Amino acid sequence: MRQGYGWLTVWIFIVAIPAAGMASDMAAPAGIWSEAAQQENILVGNDNNTQVLIIYDPNCPYSAIHYTRLKKIIPEFSARWVAVSYYKNNSNARTRAIIEADDPAKALDENFSSYDYEHQQGAWPIDDQNDVVTVNDKEFKDRWQSWAGATPLTLVRRQDGTTRMFFGAIHNQEKQEAFLEFMDNYLK
Repeated sequence: MRQGYGWLTVWIFIVAIPAAGMASDMAAPAGIWSEAAQQENILVGNDNNTQVLIIYDPNCPYSAIHYTRLKKIIPEFSARWVAVSYYKNNSNARTRAIIEADDPAKALDENFSSYDYEHQQGAWPIDDQNDVVTVNDKEFKDRWQSWAGATPLTLVRRQDGTTRMFFGAIHNQEKQEAFLEFMDNYLK
């Protein structure tokens, strides 16, 4: 049964979304930047002034692919990673464990660098008792579903105050080229 969900997920991202015309690079809905930036987040990289937010789920295989590919193609890349827990029942517990770690950036790195693709789950250990969903978490998740409903979602805040979003992971050469062009176009 779980394999069926895996193939369904692959089909949605490879076939259904492109067929529906959902572009990788889109204007972001109004308010998305301020809403996402107010959430707990993890700075990965050295730029405290980064104008990049990445919405992810710690159990999402595409979030893991996006993270590991970003590390390879842009080692100095800085972004604030904002969790939305939806992919598995224990996603919120994993999110809390990562955020509450002594070094959340290191915990996020371990979670995605050692991701278990067979079981489609992050590697960072969790405590099921830490699975508290706040009203803010639920409200953010509801709004995120209206924006995209899948992860990862990369947001770039431009100097003129507008926000662009890149939908999906850089899972192949075409997506990688599109992402690099997106970053080049909007981080000026």
